[in-house]
Amino acid sequence: MLKKTIGITLFFVLSLVGYSQQIPKFEFRGAWIHTVGNQQFKTMSTDSIKDLLCKTLDILETSGINAVIFQVRPQAEAFYLSQIEPWSRFLTGEQGKAPKEIWDPLEFMIIESHKRGMELHAWCNPYRVTSNGTEQLHPNHLYFKKPELFKKYGDQLYFDPGEPEAIEHTVKVIADIVSRYDVDAIHFNDNFYPYPIPFEEFHDDASFVKYAKEQGFEYWEKGDWRRNNVTTLIKAVNDTIKSIKPWVRFGISPFGIHRNLKDTPDGSGNKTNGLSNYEQLFADVLLWEEKGWIDYNVPQLYWEIGHPALIPAYTNLDSIAPNPVEKLKYKAGQITWKEAQTDNLMQKAQFYAIYRFPQGIEQNIDNSEYLVKIVNENKFILEQNEVDNANYYYIITAIDRCRNESSKSKPLKIRH
Repeated sequence: MLKKTIGITLFFVLSLVGYSQQIPKFEFRGAWIHTVGNQQFKTMSTDSIKDLLCKTLDILETSGINAVIFQVRPQAEAFYLSQIEPWSRFLTGEQGKAPKEIWDPLEFMIIESHKRGMELHAWCNPYRVTSNGTEQLHPNHLYFKKPELFKKYGDQLYFDPGEPEAIEHTVKVIADIVSRYDVDAIHFNDNFYPYPIPFEEFHDDASFVKYAKEQGFEYWEKGDWRRNNVTTLIKAVNDTIKSIKPWVRFGISPFGIHRNLKDTPDGSGNKTNGLSNYEQLFADVLLWEEKGWIDYNVPQLYWEIGHPALIPAYTNLDSIAPNPVEKLKYKAGQITWKEAQTDNLMQKAQFYAIYRFPQGIEQNIDNSEYLVKIVNENKFILEQNEVDNANYYYIITAIDRCRNESSKSKPLKIRH
């Protein structure tokens, strides 16, 4: 057991091959690593934090996780080197205070996740600015320059989603991350308009009066206007991401209820009676799916942990598979191979899948039982027991940034 712990939430979502008794080969298996509210990092050295993060990633890799959702913008502050927003209070204990030893947690997590064959999704909260009334903002925070873009609700501070400049600021932050970091995706969870507080209204009347009429909404359509504000942000974020790096995905993990049956006269709602994305958080997630403005939707549901799987390909972004790897060699307990060269970044290999087939077994890479590892280098070091008892055929495939898998390599026979 680790002496210290990090807040981790595992979530297992839909397999695109459907339910089967066989272990699915393609399945998105993600784990959230949240930073909001963290109180231990501020007491730790940089090396200790790095060690804890690496041990956490090792546990996730062993558990079969293939995507890490790391919270890098918990509340309009940065868990990375930023010229736009201040350092996060949850890293050093004080917003805007840099670590004593300057390092970049996001860059570190990208490198370490990719080493383990896992994607790194940068988790950003679009609107939340504080979590309680005691948190102090850095003097250079945008709030002190443009307070009109923010609203207090309960004891928390939020961007006003109705202010176009608030949307522009969030899009600017996302563009900065995608431009400078090799992230595999940008991730939003369910924090859009704030969770409702009983008997308290979110006071966005000023922005509603200022913008609603010219945007085509009447005074009785405030809910539709709010949903349009969130949708405007979602579309702008996706368009911006794809204009910079078309292989980077944009994913949402919304609240588990879209709409309740009682709120849908056509009977399309869920047989539930709880908070909903559509009515209370003003997030029309199904519209975003329909329009192609999000690349994946993983509602906050929890499923059984299974065996190491490949993330399904994002064929809406690119469906061309990379060329197969070549020249497999084995020497001193290590397999190496050559990547097929290409000038097209969309087809360039990012990861490699390692398949191991015992003597006499059909070498079918669609059978995920024989997928043993995903790596980000063109080498694979065998465990000692694999070397001592070797009587296998190894096959390698290349996986590009949109998770298209190449055809299989020529099999490499290893015999003890």
